Amino acid sequence: LHVAPPASELVGALGEHGAAKGYLPLGTPDPWHRDGAFFGWDARRGERVSEERRVYMSGLSDEAGAAAGVAMAVKQVGRGDAAQVALLEEYVAATLYQEAQPNRTHFLQAAGDQIR
Repeated sequence: LHVAPPASELVGALGEHGAAKGYLPLGTPDPWHRDGAFFGWDARRGERVSEERRVYMSGLSDEAGAAAGVAMAVKQVGRGDAAQVALLEEYVAATLYQEAQPNRTHFLQAAGDQIR
């Protein structure tokens, strides 16, 4: 029998883990310019899922790739944390959307507002 901690503790642990381990800080070298983003976590390897033969697992779109960022955003509704919200704001501003950025090759959102 396993008794889980209270939900508020689990949600808090999700946020702490996402911010401390799942987030690839802005400015970190990445061949696909995914810095400033949340990633899934491989518990066996103890690392972010940044390379995976199933590309949807290590990208920033599709169900698996978007899950870490969405989970962090939803977590803030129930148990907000200013530092984690700041990471989410950085993720949106630097990775998902750049309004007047002339070189749009580094961002998920292309010039026509479509998502890559």
